[in-house]
Amino acid sequence: MPLIIARHRAGSAAHFFDVEQQNGDDRKALCGFACGAGELVQLQNLSGVLPCELCIRDAPDDQLRPTREAVAAEVLPSDDEDSAHTYAVGLRGEFVWHDVPEHPVMQLYQGREVVITECGCIAFLVFGTPPERYARCPQCPAAN
Repeated sequence: MPLIIARHRAGSAAHFFDVEQQNGDDRKALCGFACGAGELVQLQNLSGVLPCELCIRDAPDDQLRPTREAVAAEVLPSDDEDSAHTYAVGLRGEFVWHDVPEHPVMQLYQGREVVITECGCIAFLVFGTPPERYARCPQCPAAN
């Protein structure tokens, strides 16, 4: 059963919906949560959202395993250990890079250094030059 991950516009929990369900404009999650399709925001993955525990319990195991492409997309750019330039990338794996303050607040998270960026995001610290596929954060002060 292929699944769609979505959350209600006013809610925070991400629910799993059967792609093939035929309920007109209404959608019913695996946990029983129901609402109109127009009230849902589809998500690409569960990064950065609170998943519904009942939906996770009821989802088929093969739907919860990340695909090889999803794992590759979440890999952080590699550090250039010879570089003095730093930037940061978000914890959710979005392809955006942030400016790092001269004296950043730092902490370890998941075995890597994270910093509070110029725009206030918490992001992984990376040494080197951002890859071309990454866009600069528009909220970082230096970008304005």
